[in-house]
Amino acid sequence: MKKLVLFCIVLFIVTSLTAATGKIAGRVVTFSDQEPIGYVSVKIQQLEIGAYTKENGTYLIQNVPEGKYTVEFTLVGMKKLEKEIEVVANETSVLNVKMRKEAIATEGISVSANRAKKRETPIAFTNIKEEEISDKYTTEDMPQLLEHVSGIFANTTGLGDAEITMRGFEADKIQVLINGIPVNDPESQKVYWSNWTGLTSNVKSVQVQKGAGSSLYGSGAFGGSLNIETMGTKPEPEFTIRSSYGAYVSEDKVADGEGNMEDYNPYNYNVLMRYNSGNLYNGKLNYGLMVERKVGDYYITGTNYRGWSFGLDTQHILGNHKIYTNFLGAPQEHNQAYFKSDPDLMNTLGREYNRNNHEYQENYYFKPQFSIRDEWEISDNKLLMTNLFVTKGDGGGKYLSQDKFDINTGEVAFRDGFLDSDDPQAFEDNAFGKHALFLYENYGVESENFCPVDTVLVGGVIPVVGPSYKGELISGKGADFFDSPTRYEYSWRNNQISDHFQFGGNTYFENNFKTTILNSNKLYDIARKLYLSPLGQFIYSPFNLLGN
Repeated sequence: MKKLVLFCIVLFIVTSLTAATGKIAGRVVTFSDQEPIGYVSVKIQQLEIGAYTKENGTYLIQNVPEGKYTVEFTLVGMKKLEKEIEVVANETSVLNVKMRKEAIATEGISVSANRAKKRETPIAFTNIKEEEISDKYTTEDMPQLLEHVSGIFANTTGLGDAEITMRGFEADKIQVLINGIPVNDPESQKVYWSNWTGLTSNVKSVQVQKGAGSSLYGSGAFGGSLNIETMGTKPEPEFTIRSSYGAYVSEDKVADGEGNMEDYNPYNYNVLMRYNSGNLYNGKLNYGLMVERKVGDYYITGTNYRGWSFGLDTQHILGNHKIYTNFLGAPQEHNQAYFKSDPDLMNTLGREYNRNNHEYQENYYFKPQFSIRDEWEISDNKLLMTNLFVTKGDGGGKYLSQDKFDINTGEVAFRDGFLDSDDPQAFEDNAFGKHALFLYENYGVESENFCPVDTVLVGGVIPVVGPSYKGELISGKGADFFDSPTRYEYSWRNNQISDHFQFGGNTYFENNFKTTILNSNKLYDIARKLYLSPLGQFIYSPFNLLGN
């Protein structure tokens, strides 16, 4: 009897609670064309309960207590929606809604079309994140920050002169991309890292792809590729100041080029300032600015570096288009140390001595690059990305050829009869002018800065007609610079100009095919129907016999 009474009480309580609840049901469609929207999160704010819409846009929330509630509808790419509704016991309250599409404010450029993915791309690759690069960076070039990656070897003789190899392949077989744009030199196919001195402090991530599997970038990537993504913009306002300092201390002495040995304790530093505006105009616009100064010497004498770098990133959202612009520039000049010395010479002049320690051994270059990227969201599952870029390089490299070198003091001097240390330009112009006249008289070739018939004012007063070079009258006859005495008996400065102009673009189309994801209830229903079918009983019957 007691058990019967207790059962009745419990049944009454359950019935009372059940009677005090209702349901919320409805359908979610697009505002423009009333197409159903699946996988929308439908949540009752006051109760923190809810459901997801099915593929046909319908949803059902059961066991909702009586009362007034705010129902929240959210989905990535759709504008958030809130609706008020009242739930009545033992009834189903219907709430149908229409959702509008909304552009998403993203965090800067994210180039994925050219990047490998785990378990999807059949090549060896390594991803390096911003934090890892930032923790290691002081004043090095980019290749030196990648030395820990297996298969990569980097070396340098000074700031801006880093070189990289990948699995034994030289730099001309390694494709380097910055925000999806190839930056290898169009002639040598190498990357001169002095032109990208500010890149190291402005990297968001780097993906290293190794081997011929990455040759989808062309023959230049036969050895591998470096896919570099810059900081871009950020959704929150931010101002950053950063400075690094490096020094090289040695007890050894080094030759000063005048017969003396002196201490050499080089140092270098950089100062970086970066500003991000954060999202403006409801996330429709943001921008980022960066400027960096890098100055100093390396552990080898005569490798002083002086450079600036600056960048501008913007992001615009116009309808279904996300437009990113990026501008990078790094004007610089630095002395170089391309030489090889035997151990005996280093023992005499010091381990840090530079055989090319001379003011003429200089590299100067400026290669700004501007790129624009458009991401057009054609539909929920179709995306068209287009890249356009333009870059112009100005500058070159100087070096002193056929100089006189004293192995005891390290002094670098000129050979007699050609270059004068007081006015080397005048001697060069005179010799090269005669050679230009020789080429014209014998082969009809007009060299740069040469005019076969010109009117020159001698002494600024008397007009004289004749051939000229760089606006100066050529006296006497033409002379073959390569004739006896040969050019190897002279010293001269060489200034190799490497100006170039380059532009290009690429397009990437992405189509994500929708797939139906079965939840556990659907899987159970399918399994149950299969089990109850004649085929299921036929397959399952032998196991029943074994079980018996």
